[in-house]
Amino acid sequence: MARLAHVHPEGASLRYVAEQVVVSPSRVSRLAEERVARGWLERAVSPHDGRLLDRLTQKQLDSIVAVCRALGAPHC
Repeated sequence: MARLAHVHPEGASLRYVAEQVVVSPSRVSRLAEERVARGWLERAVSPHDGRLLDRLTQKQLDSIVAVCRALGAPHC
């Protein structure tokens, strides 16, 4: 938490935080989720994340939604 106090106001990636505290990104993710649940942290999508949906075509998005619905995902 002390390292997070000095992070840029717009936030930092899990990978960046993991590098700063020398633990795995998956461990940082689990710890972050615990802090989010307690209201100590807020997670947000990064505009630099290469997985953002706006990089997909409408046809690709429709295909993903179709797969999610076929699998019974509740939020598609």
